[in-house]
Amino acid sequence: MMIDRMELSQKNGWIDKHGRAYIYFTVDEVKDRFHCANDKAVKLMKELDSDKGIGLIESVRQGLGKPNIIYVKNFVGGSQV
Repeated sequence: MMIDRMELSQKNGWIDKHGRAYIYFTVDEVKDRFHCANDKAVKLMKELDSDKGIGLIESVRQGLGKPNIIYVKNFVGGSQV
């Protein structure tokens, strides 16, 4: 799901100042997609994160009620998209 969104982000020009495409994928969206509770959705996102999990994504907090910016890692080339 996140890889598909990354492709859309690239097409739509959602690129940061470093040239990396990013997505928004909120905890509420995880809850809806996987039909799970808030705690489980948060745990799933942490498991994917580079700081607290296996490193498939990098999550950057924006604060002030804004969703985190998600960078999906590109493992084919060994760097981020």
